[in-house]
Amino acid sequence: MKLQRQFHFQIEAIKKEINDISKRKDVYKFSEGAQSSMAKEEDEFLSSSVSTLLIEEKDTVDLMKEHVRRLEDLILREKDEQLKVISIVGMGGLGKTTLARKIYRAVKTKFQCHAWVSVTRSFEAKAILRCMLQEFCESKLLPNGVDKMSEDSLRQQISNCLQGQSYVLVLDDIWDSKAWEVVRPALPRNTGGKVIFTTCDETVASPLHDGFQMYKLDFLPYQVARDLFCSIAFKEQNPQGQSPSWLDVFVDDMVRKCEGLPLALVTLGGFMSSSDTNPSRWIRVLDTLSYQLDINPKLKEIKSIFLRRYNHLPPHLKCCLLYCAMFPVGSEIPRDELIRLWVAEGFVIGERQMTLEEVANTYFNELIKCNILQGLFKEENWEIQYCRMHELIHDATVHMLEKEQLGGVIARAEDSASQANRWLAFHGEQLQGRPNLNDWNIRSLHMFVKQRRIPIIDVLFGISLRLLRVLNLRDMEISSLPKDFGDLIHLRYLALGKLLFSSLPSSLGKLYNLQTLYLGQDHPMPLPKEITSARPLRHLLSKTPLSMPSGVGNLSHLQTLDCVEFKDVNVLKELEKLTQIRKLNIHNVIGSEDYGEELSSCIAKMKRLHELKIVCGLKERLKLSSSLSSTPPLLDTMHIDGTMDRLPGWIASLSCLRVMSLSYCKLQEDPLKFLSQLHSLVKLILCDASSARKMEFGNNGQTFSSLEYLELSEMYTLEELGGYRRVS
Repeated sequence: MKLQRQFHFQIEAIKKEINDISKRKDVYKFSEGAQSSMAKEEDEFLSSSVSTLLIEEKDTVDLMKEHVRRLEDLILREKDEQLKVISIVGMGGLGKTTLARKIYRAVKTKFQCHAWVSVTRSFEAKAILRCMLQEFCESKLLPNGVDKMSEDSLRQQISNCLQGQSYVLVLDDIWDSKAWEVVRPALPRNTGGKVIFTTCDETVASPLHDGFQMYKLDFLPYQVARDLFCSIAFKEQNPQGQSPSWLDVFVDDMVRKCEGLPLALVTLGGFMSSSDTNPSRWIRVLDTLSYQLDINPKLKEIKSIFLRRYNHLPPHLKCCLLYCAMFPVGSEIPRDELIRLWVAEGFVIGERQMTLEEVANTYFNELIKCNILQGLFKEENWEIQYCRMHELIHDATVHMLEKEQLGGVIARAEDSASQANRWLAFHGEQLQGRPNLNDWNIRSLHMFVKQRRIPIIDVLFGISLRLLRVLNLRDMEISSLPKDFGDLIHLRYLALGKLLFSSLPSSLGKLYNLQTLYLGQDHPMPLPKEITSARPLRHLLSKTPLSMPSGVGNLSHLQTLDCVEFKDVNVLKELEKLTQIRKLNIHNVIGSEDYGEELSSCIAKMKRLHELKIVCGLKERLKLSSSLSSTPPLLDTMHIDGTMDRLPGWIASLSCLRVMSLSYCKLQEDPLKFLSQLHSLVKLILCDASSARKMEFGNNGQTFSSLEYLELSEMYTLEELGGYRRVS
């Protein structure tokens, strides 16, 4: 009776909680079945193999021919008996499954056993193993009681079947590395086995053993993409699949929108394939394509590319991904800016011994590796510095934002957004009238309007936006800031474009929650002393040098100090208190002994410094200390711009330095000989860096052991480089 009574109370508590949840749903007006409908929609996409069939049946231009040849050569040329794993990686819709099927058909007869296994997102280990056993055994008799076998028994049966046999196995569409962990113990490693698996996520395709190799698919070149699209869209008009001349402009626009994604090209080509070649239809489809992707069942395969990846992401990455839609379609989004925005919005979950920015950087890398964002390699730091979103994925993301009632994008006069939205972005050529934001509770406002000069401040302060966390006016020209600007006390991220005034209001000091401040003025400007009251400030960036006030040492959370100058050596000394600095960019450094010594002392105490840039004042000679008590152990990138007698000796001890740039240093010595022992150095740029007539790489075979890029420019006095003389 006592136990029954306890159960009774527990059941009553659960019922009460369910009733409370139901009431809260009504109070906060959550839409019914939003998530379930998305999951249902995705299941419909996953249950059909239309996309693969479309590409295979209508592939009149054999896009996979070269890939098949390379992979076939890679699989069959290996003579050793060790297990080899090849992972085909790329964004959804690039044709990974199609390629895997083609290569499977091409090579399976060369092996004694072969198997094709499709892996779903919610896979069952026993089902995968049973399918493998049935495929490998083929004509052989299956062992009795296969359906009742345990995982270990199934693995043992597979291993017995493959002993002494060459085999090829294809695992299609792996979402989780656990699927490989299920399969791997069943595969003999010394019979010349080959495993091919397809995945969107590069983290799943991580090196698991010595025989691993990644094969990454990329987008189609424009002309190939256009040929594929036309071969499908105009197949009824002519066998060659050529577009009528009066449709060329519209065809080009549609092909560019697909951005070389085969699935999008095939699906849109099929959608447009009819005898109707009236330009008005093409114009109508192009103008409403974003809407069509959301409602038209004939285009559902394109939407599935996004939905499959989106629904698989954890909640914090979903928010981060959706936020990328705030940026204009096709734009290159700076990694550091995106990370700061994510932190300001509160998307980042803190981890021990890691800053929020470092955790956010792992989020960025995860979205790049799962191929839902495209990483753009930039040479400045020899790593991915930007990302972009495929145009059709961007359209799907905007629709998802609106469905979730998180944000809206206004690009045209007829566009509208729900007042429930918390994020709002304006895109397009110009602002259509004065945006009426009354009664909105916006948390983030982004202005990406090409009409640079608009009375934006009047727009902002004619309404109530006191709850703003993010205000991004990076592309705007700002004529003035009101005195009560500091009343935006919840502001965490503030980016102001070109400032058409000479001083900032002291009310900035009232922004007690400010984490990031970016100023895009094109003339030097002093910071108000009151800014030192913004203790949470983590990133201070400027387009032109900012003069730092006294009290900067109070900003103990600063991680980025970009494009600043110190006109007072006593203010420079306060840098020693900023022990969290990751990036330091100082301009107009005076080359006196005091400044050089103080700057060197500050650098020695910055244990977390990753990037350092020093620009010497005109007609000044930079004099850094020749030795330091300690050096920044994590320093990765270093730029020195200014006249120097010689490089300080402590630079040679920077074991993590990957990128080094010396500009207009006019050194009397050979910098190559000095820098040759930096074994981590990947990129070296020398611009008028030395007046030496001869420069040597050194005789030791270990010199510049990691160097990949060397640039020499304006080296007018140089006559001989590494044994090679200049030919006049």
